Formats: sequence, structure tokens, C-alpha cells
Amino acid sequence: MNSRLFIALANAAFCSIFEIFLAKTPTFVWVYPWWGAFPVFITVYIPFFAASVAAYDWPGPRQRAFIGSLFAVNALMLVVFAGILKWICVLPFNRVRSGTQQRTVWHARSEV
Repeated sequence: MNSRLFIALANAAFCSIFEIFLAKTPTFVWVYPWWGAFPVFITVYIPFFAASVAAYDWPGPRQRAFIGSLFAVNALMLVVFAGILKWICVLPFNRVRSGTQQRTVWHARSEV
């Protein structure tokens, strides 16, 4: 097996296993019952790490074009899912004072 492919698969497996432990905590929730470690492993982590190890050897202009295209896709998806469909929503934040320090608290809205 190619060592780069092994590295991509090993990193994807590690992240998926780590996500299983995160899902056991009350702060990390898989919203859909069919969405779990294996679908995340296949659809998210393998493509990400495979592209990462492949892009390492590409010439600089191709690397910049690839990273730029990733940014463009993320920006477009943020506009679509947060701006148009309202699937991602962050409510206005409140300022909480504790002693002399001031911190910002974000409240995320979940429509499950």
C-alpha cells in the first residue's frame, strides 16, 4: 500500500474513532440517527486526508488554486445553508460580566 494512502486512511480512522468518544459527551450530538462514525469516515475524513496528502506534492499555483476552491465552496455553502436556508443560526450574543472581566457568550439555536 502506498504510504500516503496509509497515512490518509490512518488519520481518517483516528478522527472517526475520536469522534465516537466525543459523541458520548453531552456537548457533541449527531442530529440524525443514520449519521455516525462510519458515514463521517467515508464522506468526510477520507476525502479530506486524501486531498491533503495529494496536494502536498503539487506545484505552488495548483496548491493555491485548490485551497482557493475549498474556500469558495465553504463560502458558498455558508451563504446557502446559513443565509438562505437558515439551517445554521447563531443568535445574538450577550455580554456577561464576571468580576472585572467581560466575556462574550454565544447562544446557538438548534431546531432539532
